[in-house]
Amino acid sequence: MKPGDPPEGALSESSIWMKIRHPHITLVGNYGLVLVFIVLSISIIAGSANHFWVIALSVLLTSITLLLALWASGSGQRTMYFGLGALTISVATVFVQAIIRGEQYLWLPETIDMLLIMITPIVIARHLFLRHIINMQTLLGALCIYLLIGLFFGCLYTVFDFLIPVSVFTTIVKPTISDYLYFSFVTLTTLGYGDLAPEGGFARSLVVIEALSGQLYLVTVIALLISYISGKQSDKHP
Repeated sequence: MKPGDPPEGALSESSIWMKIRHPHITLVGNYGLVLVFIVLSISIIAGSANHFWVIALSVLLTSITLLLALWASGSGQRTMYFGLGALTISVATVFVQAIIRGEQYLWLPETIDMLLIMITPIVIARHLFLRHIINMQTLLGALCIYLLIGLFFGCLYTVFDFLIPVSVFTTIVKPTISDYLYFSFVTLTTLGYGDLAPEGGFARSLVVIEALSGQLYLVTVIALLISYISGKQSDKHP
């Protein structure tokens, strides 16, 4: 045994990490579970009232979802530790604000979530690309990215409203987090109900970017994946 080596039978930090990510107990590549958590998070946030404890629960669920997404994409130790630390700060801030009944720092957890939601699709896309395999998990991972785009813009609208004293909507004076998320997915899917409309040039620019991103993603990435998977199924069952 060389000086500095761990005692016999002991596991190094990297060995423990790899053991945690062992295929039998790992979530790596399981984008179906991540998709379920993303849909659950969106459903709860979009239908929640503007109450501190509901917001706290929403942030906690979103944090768990993002950690699952990072884990499923095979993120390294540094990325996971960074994500865990940032999300801990986010959740702690919301709970402290809920206890003291304050709102002055609610922009912080939303900003942290927005930045992590921005990073997570990139990590997922990198993992899917490096797998060199196109199957149902690839399609589920791509769908996770699509929904995370909607979550990202929902957080972006919320942070924009917190930090800039300009209303995002023309029809609501004090919109809630659920309003922003609802508006984001209505925009992403180009439903255009008309009950919420952006106000000002910057807000309209964000809406255009989100709508174009959502539609281009669907007609290119998702369409190509479905076409490829369908073609493989047809080859197996002529």
